Amino acid sequence: MRIYSLDLMKIVAIFLVIVSHVSLYFMNRDPQDFGVLFIRQTGQFGVAMFYMASGYFLLNNRHEDQFRYVMTKSKAITIALVFWLFFYYLYDTVVLTRVLGAPHYDFWAYLNTDRTASEAIHLWFLFSIIGLYFIVPLLRPVFVNANRQMLMYVIAALFLLANLTLVEKIMNSLFGIPPFIHPALLMSRQVFGLVSFLIGGYFGLVYQPTSLSARHYLPGIALALLSFCVLTLLTQHWGIVFFYGKFYNLPLQVSAVCLFYLMLHTRFAWLEGMIGRVGGKTLGIYLVHNIFVIEINNTALYDRLYLMFSFLSVYGFIVLYGALTFALSYLICCLLSRLRWINRVITL
Repeated sequence: MRIYSLDLMKIVAIFLVIVSHVSLYFMNRDPQDFGVLFIRQTGQFGVAMFYMASGYFLLNNRHEDQFRYVMTKSKAITIALVFWLFFYYLYDTVVLTRVLGAPHYDFWAYLNTDRTASEAIHLWFLFSIIGLYFIVPLLRPVFVNANRQMLMYVIAALFLLANLTLVEKIMNSLFGIPPFIHPALLMSRQVFGLVSFLIGGYFGLVYQPTSLSARHYLPGIALALLSFCVLTLLTQHWGIVFFYGKFYNLPLQVSAVCLFYLMLHTRFAWLEGMIGRVGGKTLGIYLVHNIFVIEINNTALYDRLYLMFSFLSVYGFIVLYGALTFALSYLICCLLSRLRWINRVITL
């Protein structure tokens, strides 16, 4: 059964990722701007939501042969990954090199999206999902009702372990105590989205299709917003490097869990048709959006564009350009989906 609230979550998540990528240009200009940092961190929020949605389905799937299931999924996403790595390599080294003066990349270095700052940098998410696929056969038998309490304890323990870096940073900031936790201990150094993935799986296990009363929404939204503002303030104080890319961190995870829970229990009957159409193309939108955003080699582009929209605030420009990118990416996915062999690399 299709859950349209999860489709809407993915739509919101990809839009947040897009505006986050647009914001990099402005963050580099003013690293202390609270509003820009807030928008930049929403990309983490969006990725955490993607991990939860993936865990929701993957860890509660009904397939009998789990290994064959993950092999099929991994094969499909690997084909998409290879296609888009080649596409963005050509896009960077042929188009952007000539138009915007972007650097020419060595192909083998380009494949490592974690270490090479290129327009394919967003493809790191596909690498991480492939890794998570292969632990599904091990985890899927555990996700049964008899293990609900144990799973909750394990997730809580992993969450606390991963957030030891926060304790260490506070001790260093307040008392000048040097780093004292060996990096080999921390889950954060080995696993990007495992905690979010497991939380999503737990939601899929315990979820009952019920609606929440109005009194549940305001506290949940307020807690999510407050927690995210705390994340932005800490980022403003310590720098974005400390929190960015760590999807397990306490303030981010509180925000993501609150919104995931609220949206999961919300019905959008009058929008289901549109949500289903757009939601089915969220992966494709994610894959193609950097054609327009040009997150890394963006200075020459945004120096010109922002002058043309100088009547807008920085935040208005980021949201407007993000919305335009979302719409163009969706239209491209609709066109590409008409070709069967191309459709394989924008949908799963």
